[in-house]
Amino acid sequence: MHALRDRTAVVGVGASPQGKIPGSSALSLGVEAFKRALDDSGLNKERIDGLLTMPGTTAPEGALNYLRVGEALGIDPRYTGSMKLGGGTAGGLLHLAALAVNAGMANYVACIFGDAAATGGSRFNRAAGWGDSWSI
Repeated sequence: MHALRDRTAVVGVGASPQGKIPGSSALSLGVEAFKRALDDSGLNKERIDGLLTMPGTTAPEGALNYLRVGEALGIDPRYTGSMKLGGGTAGGLLHLAALAVNAGMANYVACIFGDAAATGGSRFNRAAGWGDSWSI
């Protein structure tokens, strides 16, 4: 078994504001975080050849979120995907990114989560079992 140690690294981190932000959307917040991570990494966006996203609760495109985000970022990655794993999504995205880099499927993978749940309303704004809070 090959270890990923010393084969992959996080090279940039970016965050967007959080809370109620009038005029914001899941997409605009994800784009802002990407730009900050890119600045932190010192990379040009043309070097980003992988994109993994978590659609959030307010992104209307669901599993096709990576297409919308990639278009908004102006990138055309060769390795892509979107996933939702509840509270484990961030770790899952990083894990898949490391595996993709190690396998030679991509060199630089952006992992993006943008959501406007506080501003735009969330499907998960109530405890499970109350009405249709967990319905798709």
